[in-house]
Amino acid sequence: MDLGPGTSFEGDSGSGQEYRPQFIAQDHIDPDNSQEDIDVAVNEASSGEIQVTRFGTRKFLTVNFRYITNLPQSASSPIENSLTGVDDTQNFLAFAKTKARMEFMKDRDTPSVFESVLLESAPGQKKGTGFILKEMFQQKLAGFFETGKLKFRVV
Repeated sequence: MDLGPGTSFEGDSGSGQEYRPQFIAQDHIDPDNSQEDIDVAVNEASSGEIQVTRFGTRKFLTVNFRYITNLPQSASSPIENSLTGVDDTQNFLAFAKTKARMEFMKDRDTPSVFESVLLESAPGQKKGTGFILKEMFQQKLAGFFETGKLKFRVV
């Protein structure tokens, strides 16, 4: 059997883990709409001419996962039923805060279209090395949680 370079393999099972939110992601900002230049220097010559030096551009995507719950949902609910929804989200966020690379699929039914990302920041965690899963008491939704706006860097 020749297993040389350029050979690809396909298996019956995947590697890694998958996090599937129970409700469509909220507050989504696409990477094309959230960018910043890296190490920018703006200089003005005596003539008034402006010169900008930059070392590339970073792109970000933002998302808020809401209506996370372990409570059973009816078949007609827009929230997917998962008796481990909160646990699954806690595990996902614990992994994300390690700055590990992940694949974000805007449309989970099209898994071949994704962005490679890592967690840049989370509410209350400017460096993205922690998280707060907040219960939605203000909306009178005890037992339902949200992540708040998570900012992911496209890598």
